Amino acid sequence: VHEESKTNQYGDNLFVKEHQSIFYSIAMQNGLVKQAEAIAKLSQDRINKEFKFEYNFQKDDLNLVKQMINDFLYFRAVKSFKRNLTKDFDICYDGLDIESLPESNAKSIVQLNKVKKYNFEYRYKSIIKSLKEIKAKII
Repeated sequence: VHEESKTNQYGDNLFVKEHQSIFYSIAMQNGLVKQAEAIAKLSQDRINKEFKFEYNFQKDDLNLVKQMINDFLYFRAVKSFKRNLTKDFDICYDGLDIESLPESNAKSIVQLNKVKKYNFEYRYKSIIKSLKEIKAKII
């Protein structure tokens, strides 16, 4: 790694910012506003929204672009789920066009969302139950 390299100067953060800026730009250029907003939220708005990915997108490219952006959000959602990053999972899930995903991915992401909700409700209910038991012992 040379002295002026992005890795040497900024670590992986600059690469992540550029990567997300590219996906944001592509989504916006193709009218995928919901997905672009999800990408911006995921990056905590640290992306360069003024960046324009230079490519002359044709009408025929829209399906491929939708698939690419949805795949990006899908895999980020799965990664977030595995790391128990529920906020990031929710952002990805809300930004996904689930009907555009391959059937197996659509089924798995819906299932992960159900599991996430169940886990949250289970933890929440068990905490409330514990607090009530503690309160009953004190009184």
